[in-house]
Amino acid sequence: MTRVSTNFGKSIIGQGRIKELLAKQLELNTASSSYLFIGLRDLGKQKLAHEFAAALLCSDQTTVYPCGKCESCKIWENGKDIIPDFYEVTLPSESSEISTDEIRDLKIRASQTALGGSRKVIIVNHADKLSTGAANALLKLLEEPPKNTHILLLHNMTRPVMETIESRCQILRFTPPSVNEVIMWLISNGCEKSVAEEIAFVAKGRPEKARLYLDFKETFADAKNTVTMLAEYFENPERLISELGFNEKMSWAERQEKARDLLESYLFILRSALLKKLNVKTIMPFKMKITNTDLKNIMSRIRNVENSLSLLSFSVPGNILIEHSLYA
Repeated sequence: MTRVSTNFGKSIIGQGRIKELLAKQLELNTASSSYLFIGLRDLGKQKLAHEFAAALLCSDQTTVYPCGKCESCKIWENGKDIIPDFYEVTLPSESSEISTDEIRDLKIRASQTALGGSRKVIIVNHADKLSTGAANALLKLLEEPPKNTHILLLHNMTRPVMETIESRCQILRFTPPSVNEVIMWLISNGCEKSVAEEIAFVAKGRPEKARLYLDFKETFADAKNTVTMLAEYFENPERLISELGFNEKMSWAERQEKARDLLESYLFILRSALLKKLNVKTIMPFKMKITNTDLKNIMSRIRNVENSLSLLSFSVPGNILIEHSLYA
């Protein structure tokens, strides 16, 4: 029976091509055994993966959108963790990598017979944080996937993808929507234009981060304070470094994550400064003095920050990389 394509992915901002492709595969019952969702953080990869998983497990074969009425959909709504044919791997909060043991557990679950229906779905979050042993163990599963099992790898681009893993997956590349798309979505959800512009800018134009800031005002206030400092003291790196100190109680993983967020925010500001310097219309809701900074300096800073972000993946301390980037 052909499934009717309606409403699939409507809660995801942007990614139209990917949503159309997945909806068509659901409609024609041609879903791949392995997918690689690759793109920057907070673009909606996990949200779309969950919706795709729910649609794959849904018993109603007349629509590509989860019906919400069958037993599988009802269990999903009450807590997807208890669905027997769904398994999700996440990065432990205290760890910087997904271990081999966690992938071995995944392989055991994948080998089991589907209980609720004819399919099983596995999602591996932070596939860019697999240890070498875990990546090799996962590769063996991708080489010989169990029948009627769909594996979705979500990769945040903090490390290169292993070529052997990439070659065994259907690759779906997530790209940031325009900042204006995010602003319009925020306005449609009750934000005033000025507030929507601030949220979209602080979120670096990333939809899921904007959604988080819309729901959690204190989290947004903290992030806004950091971005305000990055913009205000753009030409005063000494002041920035003194203001952006790291909490000594943070774990290594937390310090590196904070460094990544700071560097990504700084990169977004640098690119906005570049557009402003070139007299290209851009959204800049915060005061930023760039009169004493020329184009060559901005381009040099952009290259330094991009290099620092890549070095974070090789365990270079984030605070050192931040100082290196600010003193370009």
